[in-house]
Amino acid sequence: MRRLARISAILVVTFLLSYAALYIFRIAAGRILQPEDFGYFMFLWGTSGVLASLSILGMETGAAREIARRIAEGHTYKDIVGAATLASILFSVFLSLLTGIQELLIIVPFYALFLLYTGILRGSGRFRERALADVVRAAVLLISSLYVIYNPSLYVAVLLFSLSFIFPLLLEILVEPPGIPSLRTVIEIVRSSISYLLMSVSFRIMQWTDLILVNVLLGSLKTAIYGAASTVVGIFAVIYNVAGYVSLQRLTIYYEKGMLKDMFEFFRRVNKWVLLVSLPLILLLLIYPSTVIEMLFGRYGEGGTALIILSLSLLVQQLGGILGTLYTAVGRPDMWNRAAIIAAILNVVLNMVFIPIWGLVGAAIATGISIALRTLLAVLGIYNMWKELPLDKGSLFVIISFILTVVADRTFLSPFPPLQEAIISLLLYGVLLVVLRAFDREDIRIARELIHGR
Repeated sequence: MRRLARISAILVVTFLLSYAALYIFRIAAGRILQPEDFGYFMFLWGTSGVLASLSILGMETGAAREIARRIAEGHTYKDIVGAATLASILFSVFLSLLTGIQELLIIVPFYALFLLYTGILRGSGRFRERALADVVRAAVLLISSLYVIYNPSLYVAVLLFSLSFIFPLLLEILVEPPGIPSLRTVIEIVRSSISYLLMSVSFRIMQWTDLILVNVLLGSLKTAIYGAASTVVGIFAVIYNVAGYVSLQRLTIYYEKGMLKDMFEFFRRVNKWVLLVSLPLILLLLIYPSTVIEMLFGRYGEGGTALIILSLSLLVQQLGGILGTLYTAVGRPDMWNRAAIIAAILNVVLNMVFIPIWGLVGAAIATGISIALRTLLAVLGIYNMWKELPLDKGSLFVIISFILTVVADRTFLSPFPPLQEAIISLLLYGVLLVVLRAFDREDIRIARELIHGR
């Protein structure tokens, strides 16, 4: 148990390091590149993510499961690694050439292999090596952030982005070198993995459809503005991601021991912590959307309205809590995947309809509706199975504190200078949390147990 807790802690830290470096690089590119170049760069970033997920055909999950099975049976698995690697290279090159966009050929094959080997290392149990790969990628991204400042060109940014996959990928390949597969093995691993394809691609579609279609329908300049707004929301979403990462082990243990009451109590408390920390940040985005964007990027304040809508979308996601993590813990990721796939399809349709009508605001609305649908479907799934909801009384008090703070800010605090307004709003939010007793000693006890891995 303690060993697993230590490994989880290491993975969380390296994930945060890589996550932070990724956004530092994106912000550096946004500040230095010309707006049209930055918009096109964000389009390449999103498109390469979708194509990379398509290229690996679900093998980051299918190959990982097969590798874990073979290890449990005492069999070798190098041919599986080789088969998945070969198939990924072929499909990624084919899809890149199919687009006719030369820059994607520099990015997509390495991006795809990086995603694949992330799954392979997970399947073979090499978590420390996976963490080291995150550290390597973070280092490359941080160095790239400095380099792009002194060499502000689109080509340099594309090359550096590709290198952020190549260097950690080399480490992963050294750890798990591929064997020479037979054609039959290639066909079998592709066939057994294809059922996981929609699961991985739906996530990328939800993440990038709005930005890709903004570029296609409105051009690179508008993409730069929307890319800046979506980057800000992505930074603040890290709290949600880390909470799910840290909680998975505890939720799984509760479920395997049949302690469903304790599992849902813990689930709801984690959701409350996510709200507790996220809502003040969302409050700042709602009050000063353009200011936050310009503070990070030095421009693109025109995306303030889109940022407000995207922030509300983030709030809706937080209200549902770490639903994806819970479904994984109880062995029902298929239910989360169904909700995600339906929402991803709706996301594409709504963006194609709304962007020509309302522009950037339409893209943000389409994404918000899709996130709301995914959250609603996931909550209904939990309620139908266990008659449980993701929020408790303490969470409701957190939400009430947030609403009262927003109302007070808009009603009484607007005349104050921005810094004073923000400080007073945050202090008011904290006071309301204490007065309403939104958290108790049990929250502190569970937090300590998580920190110490008990």
